[in-house]
Amino acid sequence: MRKINFLIDFNNIASKALYVTRKNSKSKVFPSSEHDKQTLIIQLHNAICYEINNLKYVLSNVFICCDSRTTFRSKIYYDYKRTRKEKRDAIDDIDFNAYNELMNKYIEYLKSIEVLLVVQQDDLEADDLIYFIATDYFNYDISSIILSSDKDLHQLLMHNKEKDSFIIAYNNLHSKRTFTIHQDSFYMFKGKA
Repeated sequence: MRKINFLIDFNNIASKALYVTRKNSKSKVFPSSEHDKQTLIIQLHNAICYEINNLKYVLSNVFICCDSRTTFRSKIYYDYKRTRKEKRDAIDDIDFNAYNELMNKYIEYLKSIEVLLVVQQDDLEADDLIYFIATDYFNYDISSIILSSDKDLHQLLMHNKEKDSFIIAYNNLHSKRTFTIHQDSFYMFKGKA
C-alpha cells in the first residue's frame, strides 16, 4: 500500500474555525466566555478529526504544522504582513490574546496525541514547514496531501508519474477553485468546489 502523508496547516484551519464560531456567538467580544472557548475548540477539533477520518485508510503520517509567533521574514522585512495585522487590530469583537492563548493550549493537547506529529519551529510559518516536509518526503517517493486554503501552497503541487507520487493541496473550505483528489487514482486535477 502506498504511503501518504497528511499535512494540516493548523493556523489556517484555526482561523477559519474562529470566524465561523464567532459568527454564531452572542458574546460582544469573542472568545470571552468558557462556552465560547469550548465551542471554538470543538469546532476546530471536529474539523481536524473529520478530515483525518475521511482519509484514514490511506494515511501513513499526520502532521499538524503550526506557525511560530515570530518569523524570519518579519525580522528581515518590518512590514511583512503588516496590513494583515492592521486589519486584525481593527476587529474589536475578537480578543486575539485570548484566542492565541487558547490555541497554544490546544496545540499542547494535540502534542499529547501519539498518532499526530505536531510540528512548530521558531521563526517559521506553517507553510514553510509544510514545504520542507512535503518536498523531503516527495524526494523519497512518498506522497503528501496538504489541508489548507493558503494559495501560496499551490506552488508545491507536484506529480511524479513514474513513481506515482504526488503533492496535492486539498481545501475543505469551499473556495471557488481548489485542487481536489480524484478518489480512484489520487491524481491531481483542478476543479470547482
